Amino acid sequence: MADTLTTPTEGLTSADPEKDACKSPPTANMDDLQESSKSELAPGVELAKAGNQVLTTKQRLIACAIIWLVNFIQSLSSGIITTLTPYVTSSFEKHALTGTTTIIAGIAAGLFQLPFAKILDIWGRPHGLALAVTFETMGLVMMAACKNVETYCAAQVFYNVGYQGITLTIIIFIADNVSLGSRGMIIALVNTPSIATVWAAGPAARHILATIGFRWGFGVWCIVVPVVCAPWLLSLIFVQNKARKQGLVTKKSEPRSPTKSLLYFLRESDIVGLLILITGLALFLLAFNLYSNQQHQWKSPMIICFVVFGTILIILFPIYERYITRKTFISWPTLSNRTVILVFATDLLYYMSEQTWASYFYSTLVVVFNQSITNATYINNAYFVSSALWAVLLGLALGKYGHLKHYSLVFGIPFSLLGTGLLIKFRTWSSGVGYVVMCQIFLGVGGGTMYVIEQLVIMAATAPENIPSTLAVLNIVVATGKAIGGTIGTAIWTTVFKEKLAKYLPLSALPYLPQIYGNLYGQISSPPGSPIRIAVDHAYSDTNRLIMIAAVCFIPPCIIFISFWHDYDIRKTQGELGKKRFFFFDAA
Repeated sequence: MADTLTTPTEGLTSADPEKDACKSPPTANMDDLQESSKSELAPGVELAKAGNQVLTTKQRLIACAIIWLVNFIQSLSSGIITTLTPYVTSSFEKHALTGTTTIIAGIAAGLFQLPFAKILDIWGRPHGLALAVTFETMGLVMMAACKNVETYCAAQVFYNVGYQGITLTIIIFIADNVSLGSRGMIIALVNTPSIATVWAAGPAARHILATIGFRWGFGVWCIVVPVVCAPWLLSLIFVQNKARKQGLVTKKSEPRSPTKSLLYFLRESDIVGLLILITGLALFLLAFNLYSNQQHQWKSPMIICFVVFGTILIILFPIYERYITRKTFISWPTLSNRTVILVFATDLLYYMSEQTWASYFYSTLVVVFNQSITNATYINNAYFVSSALWAVLLGLALGKYGHLKHYSLVFGIPFSLLGTGLLIKFRTWSSGVGYVVMCQIFLGVGGGTMYVIEQLVIMAATAPENIPSTLAVLNIVVATGKAIGGTIGTAIWTTVFKEKLAKYLPLSALPYLPQIYGNLYGQISSPPGSPIRIAVDHAYSDTNRLIMIAAVCFIPPCIIFISFWHDYDIRKTQGELGKKRFFFFDAA
């Protein structure tokens, strides 16, 4: 048999670890495997399983190299597009719609991952990747050709949906073809392009604006993205065809008309359950993002309805999955798994904390620490660089010590708590910007740990056919946490900052309070050390103190949740496979 790293069922651990926590680490998700034995795997899962058996180690290495290149292009294009966006909206002289539609684009991209996960399972990985590349390319074409800001915002929806779809496909490909013990390293390595792209995106965008203009800046990516993704797509198709020729695919797909294919997908994807969950999440998330546009804010009847009905539908989803539907979106053993639930709870609070302080961190660097836009961006990027570098070291360490939750308890949460807590102390200009960079590095270590470990734990606790759906829900939980955290940070800012400005500003400057409050340039227009600038700095200091304290309060409960995760040890899982090592892979 051809060399393989792992089969899709290898490297899995119990779906109900509470019953056997005192036993040696289990090797299979028994509830899900029993369920799988009674019913056939989804066609896409079976094709992925068969494709894994025909891949050689060399082909896996080539595939990982291609994925790294795809991630590099994705990261660089995303950074450039983010930088170009203000220039696009400025060219149309219409900014009001941009913020709301950007939020909607982000929510749409997150929610689309739920049906997209089922597309990967039912139609297959190549079909899902092709669809994601198509969406992203369509969005880029629309950006390049847009005539107004409304079209540009619609383009953002298509682009974000495709971008997130490609990202999810990368993670699922790693789960399909790399052993659990090596996934941490591979996930870390394919995300290392961000180390370079965070520095390159800004200068590249400025060069585009100075030469070819933003339309061709988008147009270039219309060509580059599909061209770079094509080798990976073709390799997926080639491998699955090879598996079919070798007779590894037991179930042959029946020819169906487009209508029957659509009905088949709707039935197999649990469309009613999906609609319940997507509608509930959409209403809930929109409430947190749109309340500030309402006259009565949280007292607005529309916002109250969004929160109430969204919460009811989210609670209804597990009830529907357990007692009503026959074809579930996520199997009940997975949905009721203690570790899975606690990972969701941990991520909800963790990203609430992160987004609470992150909302106004950039403004703090520019105003309080008197940093240029370029330097403020670099300091902000210290988080992403340290996160990516640390994740590689973490991947190496997992090969020596494999207890997943211990890394979260020793590195993930403590470094995040330390970094956030120290920002309370070093939030003022007198502290020096070097300490802020130090805090960003601490936060990067914590964030890099949590990003890798949370996905590995979900993969360890979930049968292969449920990994796409469970990871999609995990991403939604992260988006929900960020939405709530951003709302909390904004609420503190809007309540406290204006009040503190009125308290500290000289009497002669009080007539300019609205301009100073609502405009970043108004806040930095006065030179450092002037009475107005000192007043602004004090207002920032008092407001950020409350924001940082709120952010710190969300982190300690994460320690409790993580303590009750099942203690998965991926080293022992690797040992049970009886594999020898090839680089950082487990090769036959």
